[in-house]
Amino acid sequence: MRKVLLMMAAVIMLQTFFIGGASAKYVKSSDKTISINTGLKLVIPFNTAKKSFELQEAVHKNLKTTTGLDLDYFYLWIELDGQPILAVDPIRGMY
Repeated sequence: MRKVLLMMAAVIMLQTFFIGGASAKYVKSSDKTISINTGLKLVIPFNTAKKSFELQEAVHKNLKTTTGLDLDYFYLWIELDGQPILAVDPIRGMY
């Protein structure tokens, strides 16, 4: 029984060590931008691009700390009349 408990403790400690060492990173140089120009010079009052970016960054951080997954990722930025309106982290099958 003692050996089993020691082995389980060692596994938990090693798992914690490796999960803490995960280093998924945002590769800004791989970002792509999709621009849509309407010619209407629309003004977007909400900061949706920043909010969607921050939300997805929080999801990446949460996944990294809970599962230890190590994936590099990038964003598709969608612009409307030169203003960023959305940041999308494409799923693995898209790139």
